[in-house]
Amino acid sequence: MWAAGVSRRFGEGPLTTHFSPSPVGLGLSRSSWKPRMTAHPDWGTTDHIQSQMEHRDSAQGALVTARAAVRRTSLLGPATMALSLLWLGLTLLGALQTQAQGTIPSWISAPPLSKVPLQPNFQADQFQGKWYVVGLAGNAVKKEEQGRFKMYTTTYELKEDGSYNVVSTLLRGQLCDNWIRTFVPSLQPGQFKLGDIKKYSGLQSYVVRVVSTNYSQFAIVFFKKVSNNQEYFKTTLYGRTKVLSPELKENFVRFAKSLGLSDDNIIFPVAIDQCIDGQ
Repeated sequence: MWAAGVSRRFGEGPLTTHFSPSPVGLGLSRSSWKPRMTAHPDWGTTDHIQSQMEHRDSAQGALVTARAAVRRTSLLGPATMALSLLWLGLTLLGALQTQAQGTIPSWISAPPLSKVPLQPNFQADQFQGKWYVVGLAGNAVKKEEQGRFKMYTTTYELKEDGSYNVVSTLLRGQLCDNWIRTFVPSLQPGQFKLGDIKKYSGLQSYVVRVVSTNYSQFAIVFFKKVSNNQEYFKTTLYGRTKVLSPELKENFVRFAKSLGLSDDNIIFPVAIDQCIDGQ
């Protein structure tokens, strides 16, 4: 059986529920909940941005030190001054190299929803069911995550009021995580918003838009959210199976690039069996 816990991405979005083996039975026991901080894969990570900021700060610190050294050399003898100037030159060279390597890329702005296609004559009942996340792209996704980013599933269950109960299941470490939320339909068929958004701290808006699907094989879905005044967007390539044709993957890449993303923002998660099969 599984005991449930709660985890949250780094302040970006909804809570997730993680499950670990437990003898408690089928029900979820409140006493078994163990909060823990995790980075949910849905929007990628921003560790690379933090690292680049540290590079920049280190370089700026070195330049400040070098400037102070220039002022001190005027008080030294010729021989000592020569050595000091040599050291100064090496310091400046290292600082400039560090600053160049640590340049922070410009943030990719989300396109307006009017520029994002919407599946014509969307059929909510046919779209429901289990989808494998075969491809993922977004302005918080980095190519360096390729290889360690594991495939996960998202299951849509249509409710009587036309909304979806949505459950994403993924492997995190040795645990199976479940991220549960509700997508409420808008006036445009195929477009949804996150239900009960006020309970998610810092989350200001969350929109989902089905771009294209044939219901039985693939779907491309666009997500856009604003969290703590920062705008994020992503698009996912769903498959009813773990493997999709090269043509479908190429179409997904072309669509991602039409949103302003590059190859560096597109990944294809590694297919796994744990947690996502037999659910």
